[in-house]
Amino acid sequence: MKKVSHRDFYYQIPENSGFTLSTSQGLPAYMFIDEGELNQSDLFAFLQKIIAALNLRIDENLKIISCNPNTIYPLHSLPFPDNAVILCFGIKPSQLKLQGFELIHHVYHITNNRILFANSLQSYSNELSKKLLWTQLKQMFSI
Repeated sequence: MKKVSHRDFYYQIPENSGFTLSTSQGLPAYMFIDEGELNQSDLFAFLQKIIAALNLRIDENLKIISCNPNTIYPLHSLPFPDNAVILCFGIKPSQLKLQGFELIHHVYHITNNRILFANSLQSYSNELSKKLLWTQLKQMFSI
């Protein structure tokens, strides 16, 4: 297991595909988030609201992956199990070595996984942007 920290929290990130995390649908959920946003209390509070609305619990059915905005995280080399739900807040498809996935708020199906690219958390400051995000999250999680 790889440890990722956020202030006083430590998240265990799986390093093998034997991870059994699952959402209410039986799907494991992962969130890629810019590490700078995780360190801002107001944005972290907004993230916690999203997590609660989706009935997710950190380390139970959700793993948060703190990302440096200048680092590449090739999706094909990460140990996601089949049927994972992957949310990317402020992470560009190019950072995951994906091309042709440039639409924001669109649920993509990559092999057996679903992935959604969203804007950075700080860009969801008005109700219209929050509603757009929530519409896609409901679709992704079949709520």
